[in-house]
Amino acid sequence: MAVDYKESAAKIVELVGGNDNIKSVTHCITRVRFFLKDQELAHNNTEAVSKVPGVIQVVEAGGQYQCASAPPSRRCTTRWSPSPAREPARLTPTMTTPRRRR
Repeated sequence: MAVDYKESAAKIVELVGGNDNIKSVTHCITRVRFFLKDQELAHNNTEAVSKVPGVIQVVEAGGQYQCASAPPSRRCTTRWSPSPAREPARLTPTMTTPRRRR
């Protein structure tokens, strides 16, 4: 069964405390790294996050809450988009298709 990365990303955001708990997000090919305002909110849901489709491991280290997934995660990226009205930024899960090399 294929993983719906957009749905998985939305579930992870909800489980780490929602957009209001996220200071910033970075990612590489296999991990999404959250810098959170309140680590305890995410820590309490670590088991639930690890059961989200596509997540193979959750790591809490160096002030980061990291969700590791299999390499196909490169198809799922996140966009950190601050609102123009100086409202809190919102994390928006988006889908991208990797470019094929020719």
